[in-house]
Amino acid sequence: MESEAKRSKFITSLSSFLNVAGAEAQACIWIGSLPLSQREKPFHWFNYLFNGVLEDQINQFTPSDQSLFRTEQFGNEFHLLHIHSESDQLDQACTNFLKMIPQPEGQNSKRQILILSEKPLGTKKWLKDKSMETVEYFY
Repeated sequence: MESEAKRSKFITSLSSFLNVAGAEAQACIWIGSLPLSQREKPFHWFNYLFNGVLEDQINQFTPSDQSLFRTEQFGNEFHLLHIHSESDQLDQACTNFLKMIPQPEGQNSKRQILILSEKPLGTKKWLKDKSMETVEYFY
């Protein structure tokens, strides 16, 4: 059953990113190999989506291994968790983040969560939540 809900794709440009971060996605977990301040490849995509907030974050705050952002797109909230891939709190941060994302209205509706990372995550307990559909994208 998990294989039906989990798909993997590569994302290589701003336009392809904006297509997947469209009206159906409620959140994204970006697992980066570098701190946010290093502006890893997808940084500019998210900075565009969040109207420059990520750049402001870097300029105003001390970098940490995780950051949380929220914006509105297509009339709905969109949440982003950026976390460093080497963080010892990766699993706990992702679990807590997913608890924040509201369930969409509708009997059979599932939360649409994008997972963006450089490499596959393997088996993670928090990816097995049946109330969401995850799609992994690699950059």
